[in-house]
Amino acid sequence: DLSHIPILFESCEAALQPIASYLVQAHMGNSVKKEGHPFYGDQHPPFGIEGGDSGAKELAVYLGTLFKIGFLGKGKRPFVGFEVKPPAGMSSALLIANAKRTLREAWGILGR
Repeated sequence: DLSHIPILFESCEAALQPIASYLVQAHMGNSVKKEGHPFYGDQHPPFGIEGGDSGAKELAVYLGTLFKIGFLGKGKRPFVGFEVKPPAGMSSALLIANAKRTLREAWGILGR
């Protein structure tokens, strides 16, 4: 899960490379390392939230690493899903739109 990597102060490659042959699914999510923040920890807030750890750039690095270790690639159909939840006052539709927009931006960064 992308949201775990910043909380553990690891890089995507350091976290994913050793477990590459064991991966069966990957989650795309955000986290907040800043103590006192309303979404502190692994609360899966929307991407790009102020104080959050992950946006399009970080998601692009995560996806690029999944390609590099062979989890993603031509002819492969692994499970990769979002793990996000809406904060109070945000509709699920808006949260999903945010996640899809972030994925499109990340995909663009990757040049895919």
